[in-house]
Amino acid sequence: MSESYVSYFIASNVLTILSQICVWVVCLLLILQKRTLSSILLLLGSTLFTLSSVLGIFIQAFLARTSEPETLLKYNGILALSTALFYAIFAIGFVIFILNYLKFSREVSHSSSL
Repeated sequence: MSESYVSYFIASNVLTILSQICVWVVCLLLILQKRTLSSILLLLGSTLFTLSSVLGIFIQAFLARTSEPETLLKYNGILALSTALFYAIFAIGFVIFILNYLKFSREVSHSSSL
């Protein structure tokens, strides 16, 4: 593989992991402020996704050097499925968080109009 292609992969992985760390920090601050089901799901989904991304890079590099192509394809399929599951956990937490926020906003606006 050309060196320029490798640098693209490295740059994309670094940006992805930095973005995930930012999301993780925000989720951690949210859970420290108010521990709810939504904040726990947000932090759990974010943490699992970040860990799978970081570990996935190393495992994929190891498998690419030592395994057959079928093994690498099977691993990529498992990684894609787990990533989707971790995104789903995060998304469920986010939806619950937004629904609670909208409910709270409605209650505040209703009580202030009285």
